[in-house]
Amino acid sequence: MAEDKKMGSGGLASAFPVSVVLAMLASLVFTFHLPYQDERPSNRPIQAKYQAAQDVDARLWQDPFAAVEGANDETLNPSHGPSQIKYGNNLVVGDNITVIAVTLPGGPYQEAAEHRMRRRYAVLSGLANQDYTPNDEQHIGYFHPIGEKVLQKKVAFEWWSANSGDKKVLLLWVDESSLLGIPAEKLKTLLGQISQEIPVFQYAVIGPNTSTLLRDMLRELGAIKNNVTQSADAQCVNATLPMQSLNTPPPSWGKLMASP
Repeated sequence: MAEDKKMGSGGLASAFPVSVVLAMLASLVFTFHLPYQDERPSNRPIQAKYQAAQDVDARLWQDPFAAVEGANDETLNPSHGPSQIKYGNNLVVGDNITVIAVTLPGGPYQEAAEHRMRRRYAVLSGLANQDYTPNDEQHIGYFHPIGEKVLQKKVAFEWWSANSGDKKVLLLWVDESSLLGIPAEKLKTLLGQISQEIPVFQYAVIGPNTSTLLRDMLRELGAIKNNVTQSADAQCVNATLPMQSLNTPPPSWGKLMASP
């Protein structure tokens, strides 16, 4: 019996030589340390330079703040100052241009993002209903405001033109959180920077979305206390200020339009 056990163990050792076992272990070690190489194409977007006023990829239904926030200045036009609004645009003296500043909630939450998308859709639908079309439905632009007043870092904008060819609209998407304290004064500063690039234009403001910011704005404008009617979802300004043309930084306001 003892001899049978010895023969059995010897047979097992001869069937699996030690050198074969060591080779298998070594192959496992080397295979483990080899770096993984994915041969599939990268799913990261290509950072291509698009030379135009509106140089950030964005569809008409997207959140304008999220679109420009993800833009990389180094891969696009590095300056992006207020002059960006007229980059590549054939603007001449006498053009019928209206600048519409639309204030939007600037919160980082999904609810605020959906609110911005709904507001943008409503404004763009109104322009389309008046026979306006986007100059570039695949892109949106932005610029960095200048000056000492605390404004948002990137102001998103887009151009629309009337089908008749005689009117143009520049939409500015303004972050309401950057207007706290003196909203009217900050919007005035922002429009003043636009006036340095577009000598003459008409302008209007759509918003704000909160009663607190609306009261601050009306207080700055010297409006009558009872001229504000409030509801759960919107504010309505009963008084309408006259629309004016600009050839200097705005000394007063154009039309103050309430949020729908």
